[in-house]
Order: sequence, then C-alpha cells, then structure tokens
Amino acid sequence: MHAIPVTSETLIAWAEKIDNRLGPVSGSDADDLAVILRSAAKQIAGIRHPTGSEQFQAALAKLKSPAPWSLADRMPGEIQAANGDLVLTVDHGDLVYLQPDALALWIIVAINTCAGFRMDMEP
Repeated sequence: MHAIPVTSETLIAWAEKIDNRLGPVSGSDADDLAVILRSAAKQIAGIRHPTGSEQFQAALAKLKSPAPWSLADRMPGEIQAANGDLVLTVDHGDLVYLQPDALALWIIVAINTCAGFRMDMEP
C-alpha cells in the first residue's frame, strides 16, 4: 500500500471523491480512505485545545494576577488576585456618586467570568 499524505487538501479531495460517488467506494479506495482517516485521527487525538477561559487564566497567571479576583479588605475599590496580591485600585476621581467597591465588583465579575469562574453580583 502506498503512503497518502494527510493534508487538508487530501482530506477534502477524498471527501469530494466520496460525495461524487453514487455506489459504494471500491476496495482499494476504501482501504486508502481508511488509512487516511486513521492517520488523521491519530494526529488529532492527542491535541487538546484549551478553552478561552483557560488561556485567559494562563495570561493572568503570567502577569502574577491569578483569578479569581476579589475585593480586598483594605481600602474601598481595591482588587486582589487569588494569590492575595493587590491587582488594582478603582479610582472614581471626581465622580463621587460612584462607589469604588461597586465599580471594582463589576471589574471582578468581568475578569472572573472570562477566566471561567461563576460569580455572584453581590458585593
């Protein structure tokens, strides 16, 4: 049996070959198709695609700010990472009607949701 390269073009060509047939696939073609499919299956079987949240968690960890984030107990508007490090402080500036903890909580909810953690909306 000859080696058939496993490329996207080859797989597409074989799919079209199957789609264009009205009867069963011939013996040698069926053998070749089985080889291609098994080879493709082996190539992709060990590949694990991380979810977006896993990638986001990894990026936060590289920044030394692992999720989940939470409100810090020190000053209003302070956000800390899972490792206890201070990540940022929400400064409301001249907007005195904004509560720093409330705004910080929305930032925390957004970050933690992107990192794959389910969050409550209560401070």
